[in-house]
Amino acid sequence: MSNEIVYDAIIVGAGPAGSTSARELAKAGYKVLLIDKRKFPRDKTCGGLIPIKALKELDFIIPESYIKNKIYKLSVYNYNLQYSSYESNNLLGITALRQDFDLHLVNRAIAQGVQFHEETSFQKLEREKGNIKIFTTSGIYYCKQLIGCDGVFSKVKKYVENRKKTDFYRMGFALCTTIDGQEREPDSEFKLFQLPVLYSMGWAIPCMDKVNVGIGGPWINRNNIMKGFQEFLKYMNSFYSFKYNQQNIKGAFLPSGGFRRRIYHDGILLAGDAAGYVDSLTGEGLYYAIKSGKIAADKIIQGETDFYESSCYREFQPVLRASLIRNILGMNKLYSRSSSLRKKLCTAFSNTMFEQKRIQ
Repeated sequence: MSNEIVYDAIIVGAGPAGSTSARELAKAGYKVLLIDKRKFPRDKTCGGLIPIKALKELDFIIPESYIKNKIYKLSVYNYNLQYSSYESNNLLGITALRQDFDLHLVNRAIAQGVQFHEETSFQKLEREKGNIKIFTTSGIYYCKQLIGCDGVFSKVKKYVENRKKTDFYRMGFALCTTIDGQEREPDSEFKLFQLPVLYSMGWAIPCMDKVNVGIGGPWINRNNIMKGFQEFLKYMNSFYSFKYNQQNIKGAFLPSGGFRRRIYHDGILLAGDAAGYVDSLTGEGLYYAIKSGKIAADKIIQGETDFYESSCYREFQPVLRASLIRNILGMNKLYSRSSSLRKKLCTAFSNTMFEQKRIQ
């Protein structure tokens, strides 16, 4: 089927970056089509921690029914169970199920007038009469601008970067699972763990009566991450008494932020994971997804898409590059060795949840 309507913009991928950019464009009166290969609500491998700086980018409040925990405390542990903490009177972030959070963002976009086609996969594109012709599993669509928000293995990306293969050295790998928490008052602590696995970090994120635990690190170290994950689960019994189902372990690839990437070419913009915007040290990507989606929409509205890449570079690159260098140098391992340095690391990580600025 061929749809002769020419949309002002088509967004591929209905995650936080895609739904945010779609909603922002629709608010400005643009005719927008949002497509995703999955049926919503859909599961997403993620820790489920949404930092306060990401929530501040939204012009609406997340319903309390979606919020599982409110995070006020961040702790960094070394492998000897020595730890330091930072506790704030102000909210650091919330935890939520990604299928709930992402569905809410999509529904907000639909309410703004965005057309949403789920179970629709992007296949390829062509240029036709000054427009972009999009081939999908649901038919052919036309648009003036295209935003690729279709993840780390983006199909749209090849029309921007013009790369024939994926550079896996610029990618990360994570394993996580959900375990039973302890029956007590709602947990407000986000735990990070310095592990013997090179360049990697572990986490424990509360979600009501469950805890999301995982390890993330560079793709080149994926074998050690997979081996170390079982040891990490045993280690977690120091905090939680649980049984886990090995079939519930999930793996995910993610981009390593801090590398210079091409994210715009001739009416095609990349945002979120497709643009490589994930913090290499903390693994945080939701803020970058929402913020880059907003910048993409803003540049289209202003008619300044040629400046999209440079705007994102100024906004994100100093922090992402600093995190990449710190991870390569193993600064998180060094900082876990003494109480004073752990405390400094806790404060630095907490600050990155409050606002977007370079780690000092």
